[in-house]
Amino acid sequence: MGTRYEVVDDGRDRKRWAALRREGIGSSDAAAVLGISPWSSAMDIYAEKLGLYGPPDQGPPSEYARWGHILEPHVIQEFRDSTGRQVVREGRLLRSRTRPFQQTTLDARQRKPGVRSPGSLEVKTTKFDWSDGIPQDVMAQVQHSFAVTGFEWGSVAVWNRTTCEFQWLDVEPDRDYLGELNEQEAQFWDGLVNGRAPEVDDSDACAKALRVIYAKVSVGEIIDLDGAMLDVTDDLELVKTEMADLKKRRTALENVVKGAIGDAEAGLLPNGVLYTHKEQHRAESVSKATSFRVLRRKEARHG
Repeated sequence: MGTRYEVVDDGRDRKRWAALRREGIGSSDAAAVLGISPWSSAMDIYAEKLGLYGPPDQGPPSEYARWGHILEPHVIQEFRDSTGRQVVREGRLLRSRTRPFQQTTLDARQRKPGVRSPGSLEVKTTKFDWSDGIPQDVMAQVQHSFAVTGFEWGSVAVWNRTTCEFQWLDVEPDRDYLGELNEQEAQFWDGLVNGRAPEVDDSDACAKALRVIYAKVSVGEIIDLDGAMLDVTDDLELVKTEMADLKKRRTALENVVKGAIGDAEAGLLPNGVLYTHKEQHRAESVSKATSFRVLRRKEARHG
């Protein structure tokens, strides 16, 4: 029986891999398309697939991405040692035969005793706490890979950069989740092909994408907006006014506390909260800027 996917690229030429990856929804795009990514948005992916951010290999990778790539084989080896399973690094770009707009690049594939079918392995190096299980954006990535490959099981291995702890979890496909994922991704791709942008959201990534999508305006053109936009613009002006008032209020309250501290190093409240003036040295200059902060909570006590 044939596989549920086909190999689009072997991954050896990263520029070619990146260019081909733009021709579909990858596993790292899934959370944004579903609206659950803390880093991206559907509008951001929409702009990226249209090529509005320039060549996919433009510019150096972020430090997080660079170190993630460096540490990946070590995390895989730790997973191999911890589980005793056969693990092979991947890197090929795979495409679903039934839904060609869905693609994935597995970090590795694995086999375990007693199970004939292979499983996927997703590798993460992160600074976040995974004590409550796999974060929802990572789960979207794993389930998307299941949708492409048809695999019946897989694992997520994570090395926590903050605690230097390693942990891993086995994962199985969630049929209800996959049904919703497939539907939303199909709608997104149909919109992309037919020039329908996804709905906006409240993320900075969406704002960045809108600036790129509408970078060129038709000078002199004025369109009639729907009457419903009156409520939107009224709310916008109200929020802007409230934010300005809150900024003034914050400054006023900070000034009251600063005045109470005077020339002392810090001020200690009855509840143990310690406020202090803090000198911040900017790397690009030797000048000092005074800011205000809560130094610590609970530890400080009257004595």
